[in-house]
Amino acid sequence: MDYRYGARDVGSQRQLLAHAEGLLRGGAAAVALTALEDGRTTCPPSERPYIDWLIGRALLDLGRRGAAYTTLQAALADPASTTDDALRARLLNALGTIYHDDGQFQAAAETFSRALHHSERLRPPDYGLRARLLVNLGSVALKCGQVDASTTCYERAVAAATQAADPRRLGMAHMGLGLARQEAHDYAGAVSHAAQAITQVERAHERRPAMQARINLALAHAAQEHWVEAVPHLNRVVEYARADADVSTEAHALELLARAHAFVGDHAGALQLASQARVTAGRADDRLEASNAAVTEAQALVALGRVAEAEERYRGALTYFEAVGASRRLVAASHAYAVALRSWGRAEEALEVLDHAHAVTAHLQQGEDT
Repeated sequence: MDYRYGARDVGSQRQLLAHAEGLLRGGAAAVALTALEDGRTTCPPSERPYIDWLIGRALLDLGRRGAAYTTLQAALADPASTTDDALRARLLNALGTIYHDDGQFQAAAETFSRALHHSERLRPPDYGLRARLLVNLGSVALKCGQVDASTTCYERAVAAATQAADPRRLGMAHMGLGLARQEAHDYAGAVSHAAQAITQVERAHERRPAMQARINLALAHAAQEHWVEAVPHLNRVVEYARADADVSTEAHALELLARAHAFVGDHAGALQLASQARVTAGRADDRLEASNAAVTEAQALVALGRVAEAEERYRGALTYFEAVGASRRLVAASHAYAVALRSWGRAEEALEVLDHAHAVTAHLQQGEDT
């Protein structure tokens, strides 16, 4: 498709906006940004906040979060946007996404809540927009450990997406509900919602959400040690990810498949898959996923009696987890390494590894509280 475009080729501002939205949906953010910036210079003042919302979306797609933040804040301050509830809801949603991605979950929750307030004033209601905002609110609540609040948001999102007859949003709402139920240790509910998510997003022909839904379903099975049920979904994710050249997702699924093989005692198969996951994650420069795979690889090496190689993998992963402040992963990997050390008759070293991990975690938590 030829995405070359200039503002002079557009018969009206509405055509410019529709064209830019099409470009954004098609992944041509850079071309959309150029068209919007050119068109903004000649558009009437009443159209500028809407154009700035699209510019903000394009900047976010291009990874320019600072510029997107400035653009969105300016649009919210523009008097032309103050009486347009639909526009303000969209601007605030984009702004909340920036806060969410930066880990500022309280700011994200407040911003998404403001956006939801504006969306609920719309007549006729925009149920699709409402569902999107409720999914975002549910995600923030879940990341803050507020399982009940997230469940309520996701349930409301299911209702709104059903009203909108939007299978993609319905799938995302069910996906969130599955995660919330898993956090509540309601694994039957988690499996049910993950399965419904797969049905909906595949109906909408959304490959990436379908992969995530299948991973979530596999994790819900794994939490119950039902690895046999998880494997077909993980194999499908690997197939999809390779077709889409989604290397990080492929690595994640391979690492989970390695754990499935280890669970049934196939440590050689687990080693092969975990090693493949680590190398694949490295191709994506995804060091977190590579370190996760290294821990799974180390556990397989321990089972196969390959001590030196196992220690190398454990120590590399622990160093990375500590460097990036991934405290939960650091503690889990340290416990696995300590088990191995004790099995080798090195109980003192095992205690040192655990003490260090818990000291680092305490330090990180203290830093978060100050």
